[in-house]
Amino acid sequence: MKTNLPISLLCGLLLSLTGLPGRTTAESAVGQDQQDQKQQKSISVEVASGRTFTGQLDARTDAAELWLRSRQGAAVLLRPIRWDRVAKVRVAARDLSGEEFQQIVKAVKPESPARKKSPATQSGPVTHGPTRSGGFVSVTDTAVHPEGTRPPVTPQVRWLAVEAAVANWDGDVEADGLLVHVYPLDDSGGVVPARGTLQFELIGQRDDVFGPPRPFSRLGQWSQQMRVEDFGPRGAVYRLPFQGVHPEFDLTVAPHGALHARLSVPGQGTFETTESLLRIRPYSAVRDQLQLSTGRRFFPQERTGDGRR
Repeated sequence: MKTNLPISLLCGLLLSLTGLPGRTTAESAVGQDQQDQKQQKSISVEVASGRTFTGQLDARTDAAELWLRSRQGAAVLLRPIRWDRVAKVRVAARDLSGEEFQQIVKAVKPESPARKKSPATQSGPVTHGPTRSGGFVSVTDTAVHPEGTRPPVTPQVRWLAVEAAVANWDGDVEADGLLVHVYPLDDSGGVVPARGTLQFELIGQRDDVFGPPRPFSRLGQWSQQMRVEDFGPRGAVYRLPFQGVHPEFDLTVAPHGALHARLSVPGQGTFETTESLLRIRPYSAVRDQLQLSTGRRFFPQERTGDGRR
């Protein structure tokens, strides 16, 4: 083994990667978690996307995945990460590549020839099914009670909420599109990280100086695969670039619009919502005056993406 990690660390890994003999699976999981919390043997794992996760190494770690264990209140969070997505591991104030750390794990815990049980059968009730590449499994405190004393709860998507606003994500001055926060929600309003297909439709209206406004029409349409890995503190966030119609250059488009969102989750259903209080042309009193004077919203010295003013 080409690493200078101390023997004490390897012993700690051995403790975390082996079960506690003579106990049930649930009791072993709880005992291991208490021991890990006591020793504070936390590691930080940086994945290929650049995100970093911190927790204790869990006994479910095998040749296919690295499992992290952490606690949120009464729940134990288990996060499986495929080894091919592990870029770097920080342990005992040292940085190791994913391959180096995987070799240490292999040395401490040789792979059993028998196929391992699924996480659900190992730990009892789970609130989220096992996910890959940085998703998480949340094991509630029902796992530490005898079977049947508390029914398992599996959060399901019940409704959908979105927040949208115009945004600029490059070096020019005009807005580039919409930044959308997506929240699949359960019965209690909690965000449920889920996999599915998102469809967005931007609806707007054109002003006509020679008559009444024209009927509402579609100004843009997008499709997006939603992954568990997309979720963070503000839900899942996506960029929707303006398409054929850009409200800051096509001034016949009304400044307000609506964004209709549809989420299809396999096995759970299709959920829809509409963000109807959406300003698709950013408000600016100065630019409004400039538009009235010149018919344009940008000054000659401002750089726009395609040279339009």
